[in-house]
Amino acid sequence: MRNYIRKTARVQNVTRENVSKAIDMVRNHNWGVVDAAREFKLSERSLFRYFKVSANKEVDVDEDSLPLTCGYSSRKIFTADQEKELVAYITKASDIYFGLSPMEVRKLAFSFATFLDCKMPKSWESTSAAGKDWFGSFIKRNPSLSIRKPEATSLARASSFNQYNVDCFFNNLDIVLAKYKLTPLEIWNVDETGITTVQVPDRIVGRRGKKQIGSLTSQERGTLVTLCMAVSAVGNSVPPFFVFPRVHMKDDFLVNASLGSCGSANKSGWMTEKDFVLYLQHFVKHARPSLEKPVLLLLDNHGSHLPVEGLNYAKANGIIMLSFPPHTSHRLQPLDLSVYGPLKHYVNGAIGAWLKNHPGQTMTFRHIPGIVKEALPSAITPRNIMAGFEKAGVAPYNRNIFTEDDFAPSMVTDRPNQNQTNEVEDATSTAIETATTTNEVEDVPPTEIEFINLTAIKEIPEAELINAVLVQPGSSSPSTSSSSSISSQATADGSVLENLRPLPKAGPRKTAARISRQRKTVILTSTPVKDMIEKEKEKTAERATKKLFAQQRKATKKTAPLKAKGKTPKKRTKTTPTGPNVDEKECYCLVCQEPYSKSISAWVQCKKCGEWAHEDCVDDMSIKEELYWCDDCI
Repeated sequence: MRNYIRKTARVQNVTRENVSKAIDMVRNHNWGVVDAAREFKLSERSLFRYFKVSANKEVDVDEDSLPLTCGYSSRKIFTADQEKELVAYITKASDIYFGLSPMEVRKLAFSFATFLDCKMPKSWESTSAAGKDWFGSFIKRNPSLSIRKPEATSLARASSFNQYNVDCFFNNLDIVLAKYKLTPLEIWNVDETGITTVQVPDRIVGRRGKKQIGSLTSQERGTLVTLCMAVSAVGNSVPPFFVFPRVHMKDDFLVNASLGSCGSANKSGWMTEKDFVLYLQHFVKHARPSLEKPVLLLLDNHGSHLPVEGLNYAKANGIIMLSFPPHTSHRLQPLDLSVYGPLKHYVNGAIGAWLKNHPGQTMTFRHIPGIVKEALPSAITPRNIMAGFEKAGVAPYNRNIFTEDDFAPSMVTDRPNQNQTNEVEDATSTAIETATTTNEVEDVPPTEIEFINLTAIKEIPEAELINAVLVQPGSSSPSTSSSSSISSQATADGSVLENLRPLPKAGPRKTAARISRQRKTVILTSTPVKDMIEKEKEKTAERATKKLFAQQRKATKKTAPLKAKGKTPKKRTKTTPTGPNVDEKECYCLVCQEPYSKSISAWVQCKKCGEWAHEDCVDDMSIKEELYWCDDCI
């Protein structure tokens, strides 16, 4: 039966202690099974089975090793070891973000049973899948498994958060902390998030059985305002900075904002390079860094965070900017880990309360600062802030905060090259030694690890280094280190399931003609990195200027005035006009001085000097009589 319900109310006293005592009385004191069962309130038949099992094992009665489930059991398709293999495979597939749905588990169980030649119900063969009853019992027998709704994770994040990228970040962090002797008070993190006027409604209590229950929102599609925050490892924070979706910034945008708040505006409402420079000034005003007492600012590699003006301003005011590896902010950025999640929750509640208190009114972007002011104290608490830095391994410093299971999703694209990874490892160890013995960062290359990120990597295809794994000294091969990224290993025959249903694995690398450049974790304010970014900006501006000129020339040709009827420009003859004042490459009208290349009118030549002029600029009678003489020749 699927769900058996006991129909009797017999007193059950089946414990290991009572069963052991009863068996001991039967064995050593010549008691009968019936007398012992009555004395200890056990079932006679059950006690006989317990006694028979312990007698067959020919071992002394032990309360811990005595099996209490020696009775009859339901028929099973797989043995206990085979089910362990199945559980290990399902867990491994889930760890690398390629989990199996219930239907896929049932199909895998059928393939596994067919391979092992197990006796199975006929319904399995007709549907080529295990039954629903078996799946339900399988989940109950293995409490380590449960049916969960997965969180959507991009492939870029899953593959970029790997051992190599995280090691590069902590190597750079190591060097900065060692050179500047920074304490948690001087470690800050800055990041942006979007606040919209349309909230996600909270759960409400409604009528049971109704198919759909609604909740009011301000608009169908809301207006987004960017909120930029900075927090320190000791729980301090800088007042918020807003970027409004307007062309010009006005003071009344911040009427209801928190004390000390600042803002800017642009058409999109997103953070731009110009806005980030303003934010750095806002940060310096409240954090008060200096060249004598610098601070470390952790941030991502977004393009708006890399303005040359901002890097120069940060360097001049004692701000050391260290960037995270690309697509790893969900695991390394403290604000994303413990602050912005609670903030969005409290913002949703505050917007819902505002709509109930202002019925019939529409929320606009001007109300966002007031909403943030109400929700911010509950979210940006010192406990939340410090928990984010601790979870990222930044403060207190712990570069081993992430286990091999955390890097499991990157196993799909884990294709290291032993020669390249050994070179990177040797350069990394040299970088740490150099960092501890160097006192200045500006005169020498900022760090050897930056040299690796900016120079050595250029010689290696970048796609091959995105998911490279550092090979530790003494390891047999890169494949050995990459295969150990999953903690749960299958049993001796665990490869059977992987042969039946291979785990996803990226194919061989393709040698592309052009590989897109991807930024690495670097110290942005160090001189070599800053100079490199400045050159990139100059090249980008030059390309943009050339593209703009090309578009203007194309637009000029399209908007040129139409030719007048009967006034077609005279084509150049093989005999180029000659004369004392004529340029070999161009010819100009004697009257209006318009060049021939830009003219659309017909031209006429002086019979004496050979100079040219527009027909519209000279006397019509002389042209008709073909006796045109210029004013100089008359």
